[in-house]
Amino acid sequence: MNGDPIRSKESANWFHAGIERLWKNKECTYDVDEKEEARRAYDHAKAHYAELVRSSK
Repeated sequence: MNGDPIRSKESANWFHAGIERLWKNKECTYDVDEKEEARRAYDHAKAHYAELVRSSK
């Protein structure tokens, strides 16, 4: 967001939900041998935004 940190709970929730939507849309595009690594990357991103949700106002 223009280099500014995400501070609102609403924005953090929006990003968190967006990561899940991306995974649901892209999951089928990964080869079997790369799907596990991709899932871990999405899970890492979701965990980051979940933490922002917990810590935001």
